[in-house]
Amino acid sequence: MKWRNNKRNTNPITPLCLLLGISFINTVTAAIDADDDKVNRLALQGQIDTQAPLSKTLWAGAHNAYASYEWDAAPYTDVNQWYSPNDLFNRGIREMEYDVYPASSISSTPQMCHLGLEEKTMCIYMFGTAATLGEGLDEITDYLANHKDEVILLKFEAYDSSYHTNFRNKIGEKIESRLGDYVFKPSDWGYGDDDCASLPVQTLTKQDVLDAGRNVILFNLNSG
Repeated sequence: MKWRNNKRNTNPITPLCLLLGISFINTVTAAIDADDDKVNRLALQGQIDTQAPLSKTLWAGAHNAYASYEWDAAPYTDVNQWYSPNDLFNRGIREMEYDVYPASSISSTPQMCHLGLEEKTMCIYMFGTAATLGEGLDEITDYLANHKDEVILLKFEAYDSSYHTNFRNKIGEKIESRLGDYVFKPSDWGYGDDDCASLPVQTLTKQDVLDAGRNVILFNLNSG
């Protein structure tokens, strides 16, 4: 999959440019057992609306899902979540947000951190300890390996970098190498591989994604 930055495709991180009408619940969870009744209800909800248009579905979500207290991939202190991304999946979360920026002005390795400076953001303030995007994507593939009937919505906050040319293309390459065939692509609903296409949320269902042999829908929060 190629990620381009031109007038036709202004959002090179993902070919999914617009996703409207879906309901999200952003949660911070702590001390919830995977067998808790609340988790079971969330899992059931995810199965109930499999046949519904995406505009009518409910997604339990985790804001800054990588910034976890107990995830051993990085010592985040500005945490938003208690559990690691994989453990959040096991507790009913199906929508996650990853903020992805370069490690430093020298290294373009995509890492996960949040600083709020958009194109000027780097993860260097964590002194090389921020989790890499690859580690975050591995949490997804590890979960999906044993949950083939689940659909995950992965949202990104990512910008072009002031320090690295085509940084979001590098993110796209990492997504392709780690998530590969899990990702629902525009070609799965009639577009070319390089097209930037809006999801038909009024008609597309989770079951359509599964029937295409996919499990992950990508979405970028910013359009710049």
